[in-house]
Amino acid sequence: MARSWCLFLVVAGFVAVPPSFVTPLSGSQSSSRRTLSTHRRKLTRSALADELISWAEAAGYVPNEAPKSLGGSEWAQFHRLKTETADFFVKSSSRAASKMFVGEAEGLRALGHAAAREGLLRVPKVHHVGDREDGAGSFIVMEYLELGGPRNSLELGRAMASLHAQKESDRFGFEVDNTKLDG
Repeated sequence: MARSWCLFLVVAGFVAVPPSFVTPLSGSQSSSRRTLSTHRRKLTRSALADELISWAEAAGYVPNEAPKSLGGSEWAQFHRLKTETADFFVKSSSRAASKMFVGEAEGLRALGHAAAREGLLRVPKVHHVGDREDGAGSFIVMEYLELGGPRNSLELGRAMASLHAQKESDRFGFEVDNTKLDG
């Protein structure tokens, strides 16, 4: 019982000074602190965080810290992954990449190509899209853009109109669905 109370204190984020009726987990005082510190780090890292860090390292980036949650929506969760040389915006979902992010990635790439060609808007570069290794969904990794500062609504409207006026095909819409809601 004492150990489960101590674990509760760690999980809840309370000060790691246990009341007098709680016995240390094992070993000396410094050993107990190391064990609690290691355990706290493990509790704060998720499987998705580990996978994002692995992706960043495999892509040649050195993460500065675990990904930070930025909230979410009904469909996706948003994260920021900071590395020594770049920041990334990550969306994750419990749905497969083919139903959630493949169309979004293709749409962003097309918008980015058209915007760069016309010198218009800044569209985030897509770095990765795929299913999670643990089968718990998928994620898309994009360039993180700081969206603060003054805005010129007239210029934004003109840039959007110019992008929409470009004709890539004779049919309406894009080649790929952004999000497949069925099945």
